[in-house]
Amino acid sequence: IVTKNKTKLYISHEDESGEKIEDCNIIAPKDTLLKFENNKNIYFDLWNAKDVEMSINNKPISRYIGNDDVLVRGSFEPNKKELYLEFYSH
Repeated sequence: IVTKNKTKLYISHEDESGEKIEDCNIIAPKDTLLKFENNKNIYFDLWNAKDVEMSINNKPISRYIGNDDVLVRGSFEPNKKELYLEFYSH
């Protein structure tokens, strides 16, 4: 994740038993680079889609997230290679 503006981010993943583990819950300044390594399901909340660029496994997903002024809640299941996204107005 690279932040284009100051924004709030929440990232978590599942451990081996399927329990969610929080990776970060921060307000990140502009130009912050965050990298997470994990082979289990990941979950994320992006306060504003237009404030971030995001990749999973070095593949950009920003075109799916869009560039609108919306909160994005998503998850990625690596075993199924499926990306789930929900969009919410502020």
